[in-house]
Amino acid sequence: MGDVNGCGTDGCCLPPCVDPSRQCTGFAPSGGLFCSNPAATCNPMSGCCNVTSNLKVDATMLFEGPRICTHGGGFEPGQVTVTYLNVPNTSGPLGGFSANVASDGTFNLTDSSQQIAFGFIGDCPLSAQNAAVTVHASQPTTGFPLTSEGTLPARLWCRNLSQPNVVGDGCP
Repeated sequence: MGDVNGCGTDGCCLPPCVDPSRQCTGFAPSGGLFCSNPAATCNPMSGCCNVTSNLKVDATMLFEGPRICTHGGGFEPGQVTVTYLNVPNTSGPLGGFSANVASDGTFNLTDSSQQIAFGFIGDCPLSAQNAAVTVHASQPTTGFPLTSEGTLPARLWCRNLSQPNVVGDGCP
């Protein structure tokens, strides 16, 4: 196969992507379309490489508060920032924690700092019993700006509400 300016030797060409930094680079020698980012897939209709990121959030409730593990995939190698949104009794996001993204696009972040926040937040309104905190991972890169979100029970941050011992697979 091979490619010449985004066209395969069979004469099939990819349309130009509206964002040149996300342009599919053509056809792989083994056949099929490919992108410079290994986590991306090429959309042959748009000519653009698209990345699907995913996030898994687990937690273990300790006496001092929650320990949170965030696992992501589909990101570009480099840095990702994780924040918590809608934490009870707070006026803005918590966090801004940075994690390294490996060459395969994955990262793992273990956060024990929320054990400190647990003490400051204290008691919460009963409405927090069924509310959710959004765990937001973002990577504002130029070629593939990525965000992904997961949720945790808001009551993990509240001393007066019943907390689950483990969320998801827990966080060792």
